[in-house]
Amino acid sequence: IVSFMLTIIAGLRSVSVGMDTENYSVMFSWAQQVSFAMLIAGSETEPGYKLFQGIISTIFGEFQILLIVVAIIYVGLVSRLIYKCSDNPLISYILFIGLGLYTFSLSAIRQSIAMAILLIAFEYIKEKKIWKFLASVALATTFHLSALIFLPNYFLAYFKFNKKTMLALATM
Repeated sequence: IVSFMLTIIAGLRSVSVGMDTENYSVMFSWAQQVSFAMLIAGSETEPGYKLFQGIISTIFGEFQILLIVVAIIYVGLVSRLIYKCSDNPLISYILFIGLGLYTFSLSAIRQSIAMAILLIAFEYIKEKKIWKFLASVALATTFHLSALIFLPNYFLAYFKFNKKTMLALATM
């Protein structure tokens, strides 16, 4: 029920909600006016997002649909992780909202999609599936380049931390 409510709120919000939502709306309108080839080549935005936006624009033609799809992806994958990994989903949702991760998604569409994909990559860390992990990080990077910062997590998860290594890391 919580994930459904969060998805509805995020997906049906006005373009005036969120710092960058209006900019994304303008990008969406531009995507509707140019060819698919121009869309992919035409801006500095990461190619995965441009392709995603182009598909939504071509099929549905409404920016609101893009917001709904992003909300389904982001809230859906966060909820999946919460129900899979949390002993207390209610506390997890309170933290998700209270720490600002939910409200962040109302502004940062590309980053939200990348973070959602990285949640899948997190599962591959636990399962020790490096190639699927790397593929997930690569896919997330096509939505937001900052996803690359997640790469060391695979190796850090299996690194043995003791007092010496913690001290060495702290001095770096």
